[in-house]
Parts: sequence; C-alpha cells; structure tokens
Amino acid sequence: MAEQQILNKHNRILISQIAFWLMVVVNFVIRQIPVEPFDSPLGIAGIALLLLGALTRSWAAGYIRKAKELATTGPYALSRNPLYLGAAFMLTGVVCLVPDVLTAVVLFGVFVVLYWTTIRSEEEFLRGRFGQVWDDYVAGTSRFFPFKLGRLRQAFVPGWNFQQWLQNRGWACTSASRCCC
Repeated sequence: MAEQQILNKHNRILISQIAFWLMVVVNFVIRQIPVEPFDSPLGIAGIALLLLGALTRSWAAGYIRKAKELATTGPYALSRNPLYLGAAFMLTGVVCLVPDVLTAVVLFGVFVVLYWTTIRSEEEFLRGRFGQVWDDYVAGTSRFFPFKLGRLRQAFVPGWNFQQWLQNRGWACTSASRCCC
C-alpha cells in the first residue's frame, strides 16, 4: 500500500508538471494569450487567490505529521484536505490571471482527476491506519471545502510547528511540488 501511494504521488507530480508546462507552451507560445494586468479586478483576485492558496498550504504543512498521527487541528479541523484546497485556490488564481476558457477547463480537469483519485487513495490508507478515530474525524469534517464549521475553535488550537513546516517543505507550496502531498 505504501509503495502504491509513493507511485501515485510521483505520477501525480509528473502529470501536474506536464500539464503546467503544456499550458505554458500552448498559451504563451502558440496561442499567445496575454496575462491579466495585476491592477485589474481579475488580476487582483488572481493574486489574492494565489496568496490565500500558498498560506493555506503553508498553514497545513506546519500541522501534518504524515502517516504518524492524524492531523485534526489547525486547517485540518475545517477540511480533511487543506493542502489540496490551497492548491485549488492557487489554481483558481492562475485561471484569473490567464482568463481563458480552454486553459481553465484543462487545468481544472487535470486537477479534479488527479486529486480526486489521490484523496480517495489517501482516505483508504488513513481509514486502515487510524480506524474509528478516522471515522469520527470524517463525520465532523468536510472533505474539501470547510462547510462544517462546528470545529472552528480547533482550527486555532496551537500546534503549528516550524520544524514540521520545514520537513514538509512548506515553502514549496505548489500543486506540482513535492510539498507534503
């Protein structure tokens, strides 16, 4: 199971990187799509979403202790997948900065397929690893977007750790990086 997760992670990273560079070549070299000006409303929204995504991923990277203990505080009190939620914010920011329908469809399509399969695989692993603790956590926490706010206080429980953030490469907060995904 662990070997399969590592293979899935590397495949996801490779596919993400290929999709990103393909988008760059197609949009900026072949189609020559301009980037939205940073001072336009869409440009400001794009920058804000990129920052929100990077902060969300960085916040999560300081809490998660992969496969050792179940993270249920900090951003994990609001979403079972804050790293991927942060990546979605960043992706949406990129789409705001490159407002092109084809780009959006391709990027979101790749994102949904890759992350949906990854989330399902990780949930299987966590259910097997943590059993009833996992099931209780699932019952009170949304999979992706923080719709269940009953655990809001736990989101602000101290526990973010700089050493953990460094170990999880919290500074490398892109969906194509190896940042604690």
